[in-house]
Amino acid sequence: MLVRVAGIEARIYANPVRTGGKVYPSFLCKWPDPVAGRQAVKRFASLKEARDHAEEKCRLIANGQASAATITNEDFARFGEAQQVLRPLGTEVHLAARAYAEAVKELPEGTTLIEAVRYFAARHPSAGARKLVPEVVEEYVADRVAAGVSDIHERDLRVRLARFGEAFQVPITSLTPALVNDYLKALTNVMTGKPASNRTRANHRALIVSLFNFARMQRYVSRDHAEEIAEVPKPKYLSGRVEVYTAAEFSRLLLAADEDLRPALAIAGLAGLRVAEISRLDWRDVKLAERVIVVGDRIAKTASRRVVPICDALASWLAPAAREFGPVSPAEGEARGVGEALINRWYRLANRAKVTWKRNALRHSFGSYRLAVTADFARVAAEMGNSPAIIHQHYKSLVTEAEGLAWFGVTPPNAGNIAPVLAMAPQAAG
Repeated sequence: MLVRVAGIEARIYANPVRTGGKVYPSFLCKWPDPVAGRQAVKRFASLKEARDHAEEKCRLIANGQASAATITNEDFARFGEAQQVLRPLGTEVHLAARAYAEAVKELPEGTTLIEAVRYFAARHPSAGARKLVPEVVEEYVADRVAAGVSDIHERDLRVRLARFGEAFQVPITSLTPALVNDYLKALTNVMTGKPASNRTRANHRALIVSLFNFARMQRYVSRDHAEEIAEVPKPKYLSGRVEVYTAAEFSRLLLAADEDLRPALAIAGLAGLRVAEISRLDWRDVKLAERVIVVGDRIAKTASRRVVPICDALASWLAPAAREFGPVSPAEGEARGVGEALINRWYRLANRAKVTWKRNALRHSFGSYRLAVTADFARVAAEMGNSPAIIHQHYKSLVTEAEGLAWFGVTPPNAGNIAPVLAMAPQAAG
């Protein structure tokens, strides 16, 4: 079939296709391609589609020839120059013009294409384009371990940043501040499934910013990219008044606890160790004869060794369960993060004991009551592994000395009279 439009001709040929013993209709459309300088060919399943295509091509070619009649010598020169520039790239002039027009339409007003390209190149280093977020997380954690961070800090890095890597299985160069901000807003508590607190979101944000600073040093992202991530708003939170248990609530918790759980609970409330530290504590670190707990660098959050005294009340709770060695916590390795397994056990214990669960309240209780009894910020700070400023900020004037004496007087029913707390009182000079 011959198709002619405005003097331009195209031809259609019946060209059936045989497949699996069956014959299917097929039509070849051929028309002149003035740009390529040869016949162009395309196959269609119906004659109508082939004829419509042939008419459209003839019409376009006819319009192009009409336009060509008005081209000046200057236009030809520019066309030739454009062909010469594009020849090393293997791109035809009409395709390059179309791509340029589409790109400019997407740019903000006043922005040139070369500005956009340079910005993109700066934001997408060649190394970063190949690095997925989980890969950078592993490299960063390994770098921190080599730098000597504590085991607890290493686990914190792994747990928090692993969630980030799981959420973004993409090149790190593709992450934007908006994506990171949305991720932080969507964070949930791994234990309850409820929205995470702003303090938790702030902790995650700090690690993500550190991750991007590491990526910048490795040339995985640009300096501008890392700085933009650092500008993600920091969730605001109030430190506020810390929550503590009363001596009566603490007694109910201890009496309701299983025998294997009671030592860890007593250490949290009467020695103030962090949950993660108790989860790593071994009975060899609990020196009852010397009345101290040694929190070594493999246990402490800050990788700094400290020694915490064992008061009379704590000794009375630990003595029946003491062993030569082995983990103090019975919940070791049962949950995702260090200490989460122990918290899960304490949470269920609080429900059984009819005591309102307050996260971190055991450590807060120790800090508050210990300060009330000793009135010594530096001493309490050293025992808790904090700075005196933190002790002053969180634990000053929360409870009375009488309440402190009652707290450190909580002993097992078979311990007889309330154990003396002289060992917990500050020593007089000399």
